[in-house]
Amino acid sequence: VLEDPVSRAHALIDDDRLLQAARVVRDAGVTVPQLAAAAAAEAGGPRTTPETKNDARLARYMTKAKTMESLVRSLKSDAAAPDSGWSVQGERMGRRQISIYY
Repeated sequence: VLEDPVSRAHALIDDDRLLQAARVVRDAGVTVPQLAAAAAAEAGGPRTTPETKNDARLARYMTKAKTMESLVRSLKSDAAAPDSGWSVQGERMGRRQISIYY
């Protein structure tokens, strides 16, 4: 039995696997605008259903996942490449070489 992708994403978020949850949501075709509409309804409406609260929660986490995916991509990039966006400061002390990337 296939599990609902939104329920699966919530379970992954609860298990601290945010990036995997984001992939499940994307692969299932659940769009963030749909989730954002639920978040807006939650913020403006006096009564919310459990489904709306779950959608709003998922919308918040998908925004965070997008930020984290960008960070992970940056960390995996070649820092020595000229267009990487990383700055390098280095120093040599005897046999030791220290490089700081920022």
